[in-house]
Amino acid sequence: MLKAAYEAVAPNAASSFSVRTFAEEVFTAPYHYHPEYELTLIVQGRGRRYVGSHVAEYGPGDLVLVGAQLPHCWKTAPAGLQRAASVSVVAQFTHECLGEVFFGKPEMHAIAQLLRRSANGLHFPDAGQHLRPALRQLGQEPDPFRRLQALLGLLQALASTPHYEVLDAQQRVGTLAPAERERYHRVMAYLVEHFRGPLTLAQVAEVAHLTPNAFCKYFKNLTRRTFVEVMIEYRLQYATQQLVSTNKAVAEICYDSGFRDVSYFNKLFKAQRQHSPLQYRRAFQQALYS
Repeated sequence: MLKAAYEAVAPNAASSFSVRTFAEEVFTAPYHYHPEYELTLIVQGRGRRYVGSHVAEYGPGDLVLVGAQLPHCWKTAPAGLQRAASVSVVAQFTHECLGEVFFGKPEMHAIAQLLRRSANGLHFPDAGQHLRPALRQLGQEPDPFRRLQALLGLLQALASTPHYEVLDAQQRVGTLAPAERERYHRVMAYLVEHFRGPLTLAQVAEVAHLTPNAFCKYFKNLTRRTFVEVMIEYRLQYATQQLVSTNKAVAEICYDSGFRDVSYFNKLFKAQRQHSPLQYRRAFQQALYS
């Protein structure tokens, strides 16, 4: 059965944390989680970012801090007008990487608050381009001490940034017992991989080993949203990306995104995006080439 994959981050004997650059045709990491905090910068590529139950589009300069055990993945956009190689810089570290009490020191107060907020996933819309050189240099710095200084400097800069977006504001998974957390991870992984198909409540409830009624209460208690609301948001995000990155007809995008009725799709899209699908595509193209 598909589930959120546990990722074991390989330890590095020469460093207390990991910094890696990924250059791929498409990002291949599945929906996964791990005990490390993760700071990810998208250098190149476009697609959809999944953090907990939150989904949004990403592009170059996208910068996100994900807390421990929070499931996430980046899915490269399907082939289309804006297809390019995918490149990211990823820093991963545990809360104990510098000792059990290091982040509890008074000097670390701002960073400790940042790490607590990251339990819900944090997106920094204005910091990606500004901190991009520093984060890329972090991965290239050969001296371990300077690498550590650079990491702490980056975290302090993010802690001081007033503009950030909490991605999964209702995220409560970190407070769950391991077995319950694993159940939630299974559900979200199944949704990420299957939302474009004819997904039913009964199917997902079976993944969670619950009755449909019990699953509805369980999911809303965790996310403060219904499962159908989250599924529709996933489908709309996919459709939006297809509208701006391909020349596919609206009907084709409707069906490819998981909707089964074009009229319903048009009505729902306009209610959520304030434009019809065609209006949205034209407005994007006008802004792109103006």
